[in-house]
Amino acid sequence: MYHVEEGTVNNMNKEDIFEFDIYRTIILKNFIEEWGMPDNRYLSNSKDKIIEIYIFINNNIFRIASIGAGFKEKNNQNFEYLLVLPCEFIKENNNEREMVLYLLDIIIHLGSNISNSNVRIIDKIAKVPATLPEKSILIDDARGEAEHLSCMHIAENQNPITLKWVIPIYYSEAKFILENGIDEFDILESKNELSLADVTRAPVV
Repeated sequence: MYHVEEGTVNNMNKEDIFEFDIYRTIILKNFIEEWGMPDNRYLSNSKDKIIEIYIFINNNIFRIASIGAGFKEKNNQNFEYLLVLPCEFIKENNNEREMVLYLLDIIIHLGSNISNSNVRIIDKIAKVPATLPEKSILIDDARGEAEHLSCMHIAENQNPITLKWVIPIYYSEAKFILENGIDEFDILESKNELSLADVTRAPVV
């Protein structure tokens, strides 16, 4: 189980730690180029993996992004994850740390449930923050973010890293996507002119 704290050290060997330092440098550089300097960082570890969570706040958008989820992952699961929230939602609920832990729980779930699909649904999650109305998750491409974040190159002998968007959705929406596909949901979303990043919105179905 992951534990969030500062200055965490795990059981990775020196070579892996060195490679992770390079990995972090390249991914973080890409993030900073798009979102500016991070406002906070959380360190999380297990026996054999480090995941760092960075907070970026700009233009009233609160981004929570992982670095480490895709490090040396097999089965082409070389993904980092992004949770986008309105700043007002975090400010009103004072739940930054809670949302960081929520993202970590989702990353752990995804890491233990391999899928070849570009779009994934987690229709029910055991631990959902009480302040979050939506109880399901859509994993999709990082819409609205810079295109180069969808293919970040680390080294010639490593798979490129893809940034995935973690989107809280309602169970009714998750059910609709599973039954009708993501394209049909996108049509509904565009008709309603809503922002999926707005966790205070009403469901579209």
